[in-house]
Parts: sequence; structure tokens; C-alpha cells
Amino acid sequence: MTDDTLQHIADLAWAGRHEQAIAAADAALAPAALPAGERLALLDRRAESLVARMQLAQAASTAAEMMALAEEHGRGTWQAIALNRQAAVLVRRGEPTAALEAAMQAVAQARQARRADLEATGLLRLGEAQLRCDRFGRELHSQPRAFPTRRASGLAGRGARAQRLAAY
Repeated sequence: MTDDTLQHIADLAWAGRHEQAIAAADAALAPAALPAGERLALLDRRAESLVARMQLAQAASTAAEMMALAEEHGRGTWQAIALNRQAAVLVRRGEPTAALEAAMQAVAQARQARRADLEATGLLRLGEAQLRCDRFGRELHSQPRAFPTRRASGLAGRGARAQRLAAY
């Protein structure tokens, strides 16, 4: 797999062509000898499109596969990626309390790995889970921190969600 493959899948998803993104991710995941890091990135893209299509059972299965891969191959960055995706899936499945726990763990792993981009994503997931758990005092604490963290990590263009949730 190349970075072009991953970018192509991301472009399909951003264009709303999730079914094609899922098919492209599945095709790229087919080789058994695929390095674990590449497999994790492809699974993340696949799960994102599955959530967008509300295929939540398959998204949960993909997120579980990501977690197993992350636990087998390392902590920090990999677990932050997997936990962030798991939190997103759990929120969409209507399990905000479990999503809250996953998001808190994602933030902790991202901080341990010193990955501001993953910490920002974790803070967004955390705020969304808190919002859905009716913990309004807490999301007012984590959401405003998410946007500056995303800006510092170079993700300011994708900060609309942070602003929207902070303003909620």
C-alpha cells in the first residue's frame, strides 16, 4: 500500500463516496503480509466510512480489529488512533458512557505519545460523548481546548467540529 492509496480512500470518503471508499479499503486490506501500521490506517478509513453509512455493526467490528492490532503492536499512537475510532463508533451506536471511557483513554494515550493531533481528536470525541451523557459541565471544559490543540497540530482547517461542539 502507498500513501496514494490511503489518500485516495480518504478522498472518496470526503466526497461522500463511502461505499467506494469501503471497497477500496477492503481491496487494500486483502494482502495478508500487510504491515501492521498500514493495516491500522486502512481499518481506520474503513471504519470512518462505515460509520458514515450507519453500518454500525461492521464499524464496531472494524474498531475492535483496530484495538486488537494496537494492543498487539504497541501503545501510545496506535492505541490513541484505535480508541478514537472506537469512541466515534460507540457514540453513534448510542453507547455514550462507553464512548466516554474510550475517549478518555485515547486522550491519555495521545498525550503519552506526544501527538497533539490525536489528542485534539480525542478531546473532540470526549466532548461529544460528554454531551450525549448530559455532562454539560465537562464538555464545556474539553471542547474549547480541542480547537487550539487542532490548530497547533496543523489541523485548523478541520476544526469546524470543535467550534460547533464548543458553541453547543
